[in-house]
Amino acid sequence: MREKQFGSKAIQLQCGLSTTIYWISHFLLDYLKYIFVASFGIIFIKVFDIDSFITLDRLGAVGVLFVLYGLAAIPFLYLMSFFFKEYGNSENAVFIANISFSAFLPIMFFSFGEFN
Repeated sequence: MREKQFGSKAIQLQCGLSTTIYWISHFLLDYLKYIFVASFGIIFIKVFDIDSFITLDRLGAVGVLFVLYGLAAIPFLYLMSFFFKEYGNSENAVFIANISFSAFLPIMFFSFGEFN
């Protein structure tokens, strides 16, 4: 998201790098950083023996969810970066969107299910 402020994409494109290679390399680097952090989350779940995540061999499913979340969240961040000019505003919008999608929408869907 900071590339608009620093102009790193424009510099790399002027040096002859294709747009496809630029976005693929950024995605892979961001995904590797995410996997590094997510692996610590899985390790902490195992070390602290959180029963709701490790009973009935659920740790593998939690790992798959971590991997899939990264594959969904990174393109969402890229998409949101096109709507803002400043880095701080885009970070706040993504934070609010993540909170609303992960907290408020499940509560809303659960509440609608109770009315049936």
